[in-house]
Amino acid sequence: MVAFNTDRFVDPVSQHLMCSICHNVFDTAVITKCGHTFCRDCLDQWLTTDDQKECPDCRQVLSARKTNRKRTSDAISDNNNGFLIGGDVVVTKNIIINSMISELRIRCHYESVGCPEVVAVQSLPTHLKTCGYKLCHSCGLSDALIAHNCTQLTRNAMNEWRDKYKAMQKKYKSLDNELKTSVDLVHKKTIRVNKLSEIEVSVPFIAYSESVMMGTYKTHPLDVIVASDGIKISGFPIITGSLYYHIFIPFTTMRRLSLYTASTFTLLCIRPTIESSLKIKEFLNLGNDSPDELRFDVMSSDPKQQNILIVLKRQLTEKLAKTVSENCKRLSPDADCQPVDANDMNDKWMTEWAHPPPVTI
Repeated sequence: MVAFNTDRFVDPVSQHLMCSICHNVFDTAVITKCGHTFCRDCLDQWLTTDDQKECPDCRQVLSARKTNRKRTSDAISDNNNGFLIGGDVVVTKNIIINSMISELRIRCHYESVGCPEVVAVQSLPTHLKTCGYKLCHSCGLSDALIAHNCTQLTRNAMNEWRDKYKAMQKKYKSLDNELKTSVDLVHKKTIRVNKLSEIEVSVPFIAYSESVMMGTYKTHPLDVIVASDGIKISGFPIITGSLYYHIFIPFTTMRRLSLYTASTFTLLCIRPTIESSLKIKEFLNLGNDSPDELRFDVMSSDPKQQNILIVLKRQLTEKLAKTVSENCKRLSPDADCQPVDANDMNDKWMTEWAHPPPVTI
């Protein structure tokens, strides 16, 4: 047997229980006539390769003289603890050392393949005979309890793995089909930011707002939704309180809607009808009694009070701006709804919106 490696023991092992030849824990410790202890197999191998038959530790000659060999053989026959190794070297079992080692706790030979057992060294041979993790040297499969047919077990193992492989293939094929279906569904519903021209008219355009001007009242709501029937401003703060509201301005209540799209933002300018503006003014408390003299009034002589200006952080494409304008005209035929070209920005916006025509009641 091979001596026990110290790594297999649960508790630290004393140096006095280790062989000076293999540097492992003694396996069948024997003591020489010079008083040194080694593993029986280690010392036998040493003496077989050493012509002088010397002790590995002290170099004392261990072989018996020719005149004493008959006496030596008789002594070994009378002593159950005696051994003749290396041809003519007499050693005896080190009973004390072997007894100490037999009580040490050691892990199973098959710990590396999953055996969790820890037993006393003296119980290890019995455990190894029935260990469920013992592997056959021929086929590598479990060799516990009874002999087995390596060929049949190997065939069974191959069939088992083949069945598992087929099951995995079937499962992955099913998952692949589900993934393709999901991807197709997501693809159909995806709104690409760089291709907003592909958006259907019924799909709302949602963007975060940079700011909103209700007349002279400037605020920063959460987002703005340009839908097919109007414009909704979400999270609009009220001047006199800490509450937030959603304000919806239908196309049917607009006298004018102009849209200008720059490379990084979109500007919407809305002039609602008188009836709609009065409701907004009352709801937001932007009349004569509003704090800080903030006003929203389409009938005011001050052009700053007449319009709703919305600045979006997201670009609205020319095609979508045209679609929004057409929806506005369809629902409010008398309204002036149109996109504003960049070339007309200064003339149209700065002239008409800053100096609007008088309102007729």
